[in-house]
Amino acid sequence: MKRITLIIALLITFFLKGQDYVVEEKFTPKTYGNLFAEFNPNNRSIVSWGRTYDSSSDEFLIPKGSNYFDVRYQYNQKLFLGCSFVSGFGYNWDALRLNNDSATLYNDSVFHDKRKIRFQNITTNFGLRFQTSSHPDEGFFFQATMYNDFLVHSASVTWDEVGDSELKTRLKGLDYVNKHSMGVELRFGYMAFAMFSRYSLKDIIKNSDGYKGIPRLTFGVQIEVAASE
Repeated sequence: MKRITLIIALLITFFLKGQDYVVEEKFTPKTYGNLFAEFNPNNRSIVSWGRTYDSSSDEFLIPKGSNYFDVRYQYNQKLFLGCSFVSGFGYNWDALRLNNDSATLYNDSVFHDKRKIRFQNITTNFGLRFQTSSHPDEGFFFQATMYNDFLVHSASVTWDEVGDSELKTRLKGLDYVNKHSMGVELRFGYMAFAMFSRYSLKDIIKNSDGYKGIPRLTFGVQIEVAASE
């Protein structure tokens, strides 16, 4: 009986010792790396708002009714010192409030109380960025890029007063609009805020005969923040 008791006591001792060992290994603290540490602050998110400017004639465009918006992603690849190669893609909206008379001829030759032309594009850009700080979120910067817009939606919208009612007419998929346009964009800013200007190198209208060219120059403001820390 003594032998059996001794064996049971030894087994219980080894069992408890084994349990302590397992628990000790299981709860040993470990050091885990920051899951976001490898994200690069050169990943940028940019939101823009601007107005298209008619430099040729005030009779064609109503500036207060013309708006430009875009959202995009941009990556800054450092080349040397404060110079980086930038590339990105995004989506933009452009709405032009046109003059009401028949001289525009974009939809028809009829007088309308109000008319607009709207565009939506997938856009890509690439170029160079110069910055006074090595960190993208600090200091002043100047950026010059080429952009390419690929048309995904176009529409002409007119509004007319008919008696006590308003008649709205929409024509989509305008066949006289180029599917692709390109241009230059300049940006100058400090930290998260910037001013920009865009100039289209290509007329949006396919055939300029009988049409007046859509203004090519846009000015506006931007907010740029890191897409990741």
